[in-house]
This record gives sequence, structure tokens and C-alpha cells, in this order.
Amino acid sequence: MVDFRKLLSPKSREEIAVRKERAIEFQAKDPSGMASALIEASRALIDSGLYNTDPTYSYDEWALYRCIPALAKRLDPDLEMRVDEIPKSDEKRDPLTWIEDGDDQKLLSAIQSIIGNGSFARSRAGSKEVQAATEFLIENRDRGSALSVAIDTVCPGSYPKRTEANTRAPLPGVQLIATHGEYDKVLRYSEFEADLDDFYQALVLIRQGEELSDDDDRLVRGLRSWERMDFQSLSIQTWDGTVLREQSFAAEEEFSPSA
Repeated sequence: MVDFRKLLSPKSREEIAVRKERAIEFQAKDPSGMASALIEASRALIDSGLYNTDPTYSYDEWALYRCIPALAKRLDPDLEMRVDEIPKSDEKRDPLTWIEDGDDQKLLSAIQSIIGNGSFARSRAGSKEVQAATEFLIENRDRGSALSVAIDTVCPGSYPKRTEANTRAPLPGVQLIATHGEYDKVLRYSEFEADLDDFYQALVLIRQGEELSDDDDRLVRGLRSWERMDFQSLSIQTWDGTVLREQSFAAEEEFSPSA
């Protein structure tokens, strides 16, 4: 069986651990604490400027201005709402989107729709804080997202899945990692650093534009079939992120046609 942790760099594993820790902390909150965390996250998206101020503008706006505040208010009736989070009376004419009548099943249906279909895609253009708020709200969907845990607190049994702490021991090996900007790609995992030597040296030659020997070419042929070779750095790292070897490369110049 493949241990997919081998495909994740130390940086990626750390990012996942931070998100998992946040989810576990949310699960441990009382309903009032959950309400505060939910509304803080939804407001991060609203205040990013990436969303319209009209709650009827699109599905995302309806979710942010109406559904998540309604869920937070159900968790904590004393939670103070902002003006833009309070439904107007004329919205009641649409029975499909009106969820302010205290009907938990109608609220559950709305949150189920968001968990199943929502993406808040515009958040990808936002700050890291906005992206983190989006991940917090819907990452893992029905398997421990903040929305699923919160609605399960209101409607017990609707989403019983919770995020569990990682109790597995670290793997003992090292990883060969190509870095593109802020993104790390694990090229190889091995229990021994020496097993990565030939790969490392051959990839350095490729990145420097040097000719490879036939043996080196055969060694990395599989890598070159799917891996970009314009990485900015190449490293061998231990499981905890300690860099054993690293080489950086100048950014490749982009071609621009002459006038």
C-alpha cells in the first residue's frame, strides 16, 4: 500500500497540520465559540472586497450574508449581527432562499447545499488569510469542515464525521524536492540519502542545461515525462524539513517577441 505522505513535502505537511489543528480546535468549542469562529471566517471573505454587497447577487453572496450568519445565530442567539447580515423583510417573498423562520431542517438543507456545492472560488485571488478562512469553512466538506461540524451541532447526526489528530509516527526517510516559486514537488522518497545522490546530480545538470550521460538520461527519463524542469531550487530534505543539500538556479528569462 502506498503511503501518500511520501508525496507531500515538509512544507505541505506543515500547512496541512495547521489546518487540521484549527479544525480540531473548532470541534472543541462550545456553540457560542463556534458561532464566533464561523462569523469571523465569513466576514473575512465579505470584507476582502471580492464579493458583491448584494446578498442576492449570487450563490456565494447568499451563503456568506445569509446562510452562515443564520447558522451562527442558531448556535448563539446572542451573537451580534452586522447590518448586511440581517435579512430584509422583502426577501421573504422567495421561499427557496428565506431561512429565517427558525426551521432547522430548512437551514440544514441550505448548509448541505453549500457543503456539497460551494467553492467561494473568488477567494483564490485574496490574501492568505482569506484563503485560510475559505478552507476553514468548507475544506473536507462533509468530513469535518467547520460548516459540517456546526450544522451537526444544531442538527445532531447530520454530519457526525470529525477531524482526528495525526498519531502516526514520522517516516524515517528523506525526500528529493523541486521548488517552483512557493510550491514544492516531491520527486523521490527514500529511506537513505545516498539513494537520491544520482537523481540529484542528474537533475542539477538538466537544470543547468548540461548534457547527460546515457546512464543519467535513463535514470531521470521517467521524471522528465511528467515533471517540469524549470524549478528554482532542488533540495534533499529530512522528514522534518531539515535541508541536507540544496542548489538554487537563476529564473529562466521569459521570451518576449521583438517589436
